[in-house]
Amino acid sequence: DLASDETEYDALLLYRHISTPTRVADRLLPMWDYTASRTSDAWSVSLLGMDTSALYHHQKTEQTTTDHLLPLYGYRANADGSSRLSILGLPPIAGAPAWALYERTSSPAMTSERLFPLYRRSHDTATDATTINVAGWEPASLFRYHTTPTTSSHHLIPLYGYHRDGDSTETSVLGLPALSLYQASNTPLMQRHRLFPIYSYTKDHNQDERSLTAFWLF
Repeated sequence: DLASDETEYDALLLYRHISTPTRVADRLLPMWDYTASRTSDAWSVSLLGMDTSALYHHQKTEQTTTDHLLPLYGYRANADGSSRLSILGLPPIAGAPAWALYERTSSPAMTSERLFPLYRRSHDTATDATTINVAGWEPASLFRYHTTPTTSSHHLIPLYGYHRDGDSTETSVLGLPALSLYQASNTPLMQRHRLFPIYSYTKDHNQDERSLTAFWLF
């Protein structure tokens, strides 16, 4: 169409080419599908398929850039500085977790990475908090490590558990904290430790008092 400067061409329902003052599109099914805007820096290309279901797909807009090669990897970057990478699985879609073996997420507020179901690490930039999980998922993992500027805790179930909050600490060995074989806690006011069912010891720092119980259920 000379008046509108538009061109359209079709061949055997497999090939199609469209050109207008605002966009261009070129498709040969199922080999490739290409579209681009003439008014912005937006374009996309698909190989062996169409759009996000293609074997390879790349799309760029003013807000996002996505790229994937199924099932090897998927990548998404946003204008706000956040990005997501997935490996061996489906690519990331919006805010939902990717169905992939490995995923890494990064944003100005948080970074995280996981190798399902073996390992996960996250870091909150605002609170400077770091969490690591091994062999499980938050919070029910075999090993968990969590730290902030004022607290720290880690455990390896059922071998040990440790927690620190300021000047106070608590340690447990062989079992859960309240039901462990050995437990020790220390605060500025009190010190306690016990070995079930052998003994229990308490020291009150303020009163300068000590208490020892042996061979008893406590």
